[in-house]
Amino acid sequence: MKLTPKQKAFVREYKKNGGNGTQAAINAGYSEESARAISSENLTKPYIQEALKQEEKKLQEKYEYTIDDMVRELDDVKMKADAEQNRQAQIKAIELKGKAFGLFVDKQETTVKGIEQALVKWK
Repeated sequence: MKLTPKQKAFVREYKKNGGNGTQAAINAGYSEESARAISSENLTKPYIQEALKQEEKKLQEKYEYTIDDMVRELDDVKMKADAEQNRQAQIKAIELKGKAFGLFVDKQETTVKGIEQALVKWK
């Protein structure tokens, strides 16, 4: 399926900013009010997922730096931190490696004030 101009911009912005979907949607021209919902919707569409993979591949070719390269560097950092007994650097290297493999997901919680009152009035 062919991407719309906004969807193409979303893919480009998503990769450029490191994976912040809401900000990518805003930068792609979606309204701030709908950006979070649009981002979530876009990220579930298979053809946008494929476009994200293709964009990643283009970036890897452009910079000749792959996830394998990054993981190797993180392993080197951890080994050096182990030798120096630098616990903070060890933990950070493990955390970044886990994020690279998608083992950790940043979770956000949104609270809407007054929604309970609105629901009571609606009933």
